[in-house]
Amino acid sequence: MRPSYQTWLRVEEPILARLAGYPQRAAQQRQRVTAWLPRRVGLLLQAEPQLVSAAVQAFVGRQREDVQAAARLANFPPTDMTTALVTLNRCMYAQLMSAEFASPKAYPAAPGGAWLGGSAARQGKAHSMGLKLLTGMEMWALRLGLNGDSSSSSDGVEAGSSSSSSAGTDQPGGLAAGMEQQQQQQQQQ
Repeated sequence: MRPSYQTWLRVEEPILARLAGYPQRAAQQRQRVTAWLPRRVGLLLQAEPQLVSAAVQAFVGRQREDVQAAARLANFPPTDMTTALVTLNRCMYAQLMSAEFASPKAYPAAPGGAWLGGSAARQGKAHSMGLKLLTGMEMWALRLGLNGDSSSSSDGVEAGSSSSSSAGTDQPGGLAAGMEQQQQQQQQQ
């Protein structure tokens, strides 16, 4: 039996009301957070904002083996640390904030003093967010086949990059090309 027009309207109207205002309303669903990251990672995330999604996905879907491999932080060593403003959607923000995670030994402790206005809560949040994003970036890079060794390069990342940088991580385009290749491989499967 075919549903009546009134039944169809009762189902469709709430759906259409919920979707009203998109895609403009999506901008309101974004969360900007301060993260304590290596300068190199902060610049990468500014140049290629879609890498935030890849980092969060890698971090949230982590396995014990991923954490052990990423603990060295070979692709993104935690040197020259700085604060960076990172944009996430609400879901990614909630996933990172709710995740329990112990800091790898290679990740430095938060600096003391009055950075970020001296608020201990803001400093702790920035340190935690940076730790999780950096670990996610490291896991993602390892899944692409990057091993942090400057003497070897990954064919998948170098093939998409016009520059010949060490392991494809010095230029944002190298990582973006690797991410595009990974997405294409997933679609083919």
